[in-house]
Order: sequence, then structure tokens, then C-alpha cells
Amino acid sequence: MLNSFFKHPFAPVGLIVFLAAFFSLLLLGAHPLMHWDESLHGEIALQMLQNGDYFNYYFGGQQESWFAKPPLAIWAIVLSYKSFGINAFALRLPSALAIVISIFFLYKSIRIYKDERFAFFSCLLLITTESLIGSHVGRSGDTDALLVCFLMMASYFFLKCVDGQRPVSAIYVGLFLGLAFWVKGPAALTLLPAWLLYLILGKKLKSYLRSPWAWTGIFLFILILASWIGLSLRLGNEFPDKPFLGKNSLETLILYDIVERFTQGSGAPNTFGYFYFFHVLDVKFSIWNYVGYALLLFSWIKGDFKHIFQRNEKGSLHLYACLCWLILALFLTFASSKHIWYMAPVLPFLAINIWGLVDFYTKKYRYFSYLILLLFLISAGLKLYKTASPKSDAPLLVQHEALFKEAEKVVFMSKFPLDRFLYIHFRNPNCVLEDSFPDLNNAPGYLFVINPDNYWANQEKFAGLIEIASDEKSIFLQLPYSK
Repeated sequence: MLNSFFKHPFAPVGLIVFLAAFFSLLLLGAHPLMHWDESLHGEIALQMLQNGDYFNYYFGGQQESWFAKPPLAIWAIVLSYKSFGINAFALRLPSALAIVISIFFLYKSIRIYKDERFAFFSCLLLITTESLIGSHVGRSGDTDALLVCFLMMASYFFLKCVDGQRPVSAIYVGLFLGLAFWVKGPAALTLLPAWLLYLILGKKLKSYLRSPWAWTGIFLFILILASWIGLSLRLGNEFPDKPFLGKNSLETLILYDIVERFTQGSGAPNTFGYFYFFHVLDVKFSIWNYVGYALLLFSWIKGDFKHIFQRNEKGSLHLYACLCWLILALFLTFASSKHIWYMAPVLPFLAINIWGLVDFYTKKYRYFSYLILLLFLISAGLKLYKTASPKSDAPLLVQHEALFKEAEKVVFMSKFPLDRFLYIHFRNPNCVLEDSFPDLNNAPGYLFVINPDNYWANQEKFAGLIEIASDEKSIFLQLPYSK
């Protein structure tokens, strides 16, 4: 039965796309908004809809200078808002769809070298773990999923060009690298060192650089990159404040995102120090992480290592995959600051190497396949349980939802916490961020959201306001309507 399934021209890839879509879209809007990046991106996109400025970023009516990336991912959220309404589902939908496309192109990349069975289970391993379909990637309104999508597309066409005997594919490499830059700037170059080393080790660098298609792709990438630089210089505003290096988005992208972030630190923690990579594996691959360790050690003892990762007549998929994740892992290990999701673009290649070990021993030892089937069932069950069991929003927000909707205007005295700002803005279009306390005589029915520390330190400023609700993060005050 399995053999006939894998011989079908569309069934394996069709099922993979279905499962990726199912886990990506299931209760997508039911989970609470996440603080920091997701809520920041969601508010920036909402401001674009309200003020009509589709190039500069605003938060609560004030220019935003924290986020200085190119706007393609934000535009995708804006389009989703217009199509599906202003809500958490629409905020996350571009990321969810991007990961479905990413897994499809991963499948196609593997098929250049391996059979349908190998491609199917490599992708299934990704789908049933937190690697791509999880927080800060495929199920949140962040930029990482769209970056992964364009890099996986660029990677597919790179392999098609180098090992698939399709030189014209180099044009698409440049195109999708350029679009990746329009999503997250310099992060678009994540795979370039691996590509260069793979060409050198495979003795294909000279032939690649002799191809006019390769230079066409390179020129196209430079043209797309230059388009953002030109628009930034022409349309970009200067920042009124400078939380990072740079007076505008272009300078910040160069001085902060390329230099300061990875050399001097930026307030972000040096997460887990030199054990950063192993922590990423533990979080993103769960039980498969330990299966990979065990089989890697076993293969080394048994002398099977060279047989598992041998190249075929087209090239070495396992070498390529290893170069992709190893180079980035080494860079981030020694970088001044990093987060778990910085590894997202190379997690698909880790899945290839892990499944390479598993696939070899399921073929060599018949009963090992039953254990692997059990692990898939456990992994998928845990994934389904977590996805279908969303946490609840803060009780204060749920209990006073009508209050937020009915207020004539909601005035935030601080943008933090970001998730609360966006939660209320989804329900009331008249939300603003104020640096100074407005004239209360002109604010009947306004709802003020104040940080508790700020409230107790400046309590005299809020005399005459009625406290409606409060918790450890926010105090809601309102001036009664005059009769």
C-alpha cells in the first residue's frame, strides 16, 4: 500500500502540502497576540491602512524607529487585513501560507536527489515539530516565515541550476534572494556562504561564474536591492529619536543590523552562550533531536557514516544541507546577540540530515521502522494538542472588551506592552500613543491606559479620572462624560 502511495505522481506531495496547511492554519487566530515583534508588525501594518503611508512605519500615530527592515512582509499583512479583516488571523496568515510554500519547495529540492519516500518523511518531520510551524515563524505575524519562504525558493533554484542541469534557474535565484532582502534585509544572504563553499567543494564554481544566467541572476538581485535603497533615500523619513545607530532605516540597517547586533550586542541576550545551537535543536526538534544524536553516534561506531551521507551522480544533498546549517550555527554561536528564530532559515536542512540517519537504519533494521512510526505518532499528537489548545487572553482584556470598543478614543501613555496595544487597537480604531498627558477638558469618554509604575509616580496628574480596571501590567482610567 505504501509503495503504491509513493509511486503516485501527486499523492505524497499533495498530502505533505495538506498537512502543512492543516497545522499552519488550525485555530491560527485563536492564540493570544505575542509581545514584541508580532504585535509591532501588526500595529505598523494597521497604521499603514489608517494613514496611507506605505513606506514609513508608525506606531500609535508616532513614527516607529525600532523596526527598520524593508516593508514587503508588512505589505503582506496589510493585504491580509484588507482581505480578511483586522484581526489576529489576518495578521498571521501571510506567515502560515509562506511556510506551506516553503515546505513544498523543500520537497521539490529533495526530489532532485532522493526518492518520494525520503522527501515525504523529511518534510513530515518538519511539520510535526516546532521547527517551522510554531511561534515566531509559521504561526505568528513575524517576518521570519516569509524570509524562509523566499530562501527555500532561492535554494531550490540554486540546486536546480548547479546539480539539476538547468542553468537558467540562476535567474530565479537572484529574484528570490532579492525578495528575501525586501523582507528582512541582510538576512537574505544567510545561505550565500554555504552556496559558495558547496560550489568550491564540488568544483563547480568556475562553471557557475561562466554562465551568463548566473550573472543575470546576480544583476537582478543587485537591482532589487538597489530599488529599496533608492526608495529609502527618496521616501524614507528621518527618525525623530534614535534608539539604535542610524538616522533613518537605511543607516540603521547597515550600522545596527549588520555591525552592532552581532559584534557589540544590542540589549538582546547572548542566549545560552556556546550551547546556543544545541538549545535550538532541543526546542525546535524535540524528540527527533535526541534520535539524531543517538543515530549519529551509532553510525560513527558502526562505520556507517560515509554510507549514509554519500553523494549520488547529481551531487551531495547531505553535504549541501550540512553546510547550510553549520555555517549559520557557528556564526550565531559566536555572535554577540541572537535568538532561537535566527536559525529558522536553515532548520529545513537540519531535517534532511536527521532523516538521512533515520532513513538508513529503518531500511537496515526492519523493526526500527516501527519505533520511528511511533515517534511520528507521538510528535504529531503533541503538535496537534498544542495547536488545538490555545491559551486565553489576559482576564482583564477579555472582561472589559466592551469598554475598549465603546471608548471614543483610547490613549496609551506607553506603547508597552505591545500586545495589549494591538489587542485594543483591533477593537477600537481610535487608539493613539501620547508622550505627554493631554488636556482632560477635551477628553470626555476617553480611556487612558497607563503603566502602573508611571501611575504611582505621577498620581497627581490623573486626579479626576476614574479607575475602571487594572492588573500588574496596565491601569485603565476614564474621565466621565459630562451631563
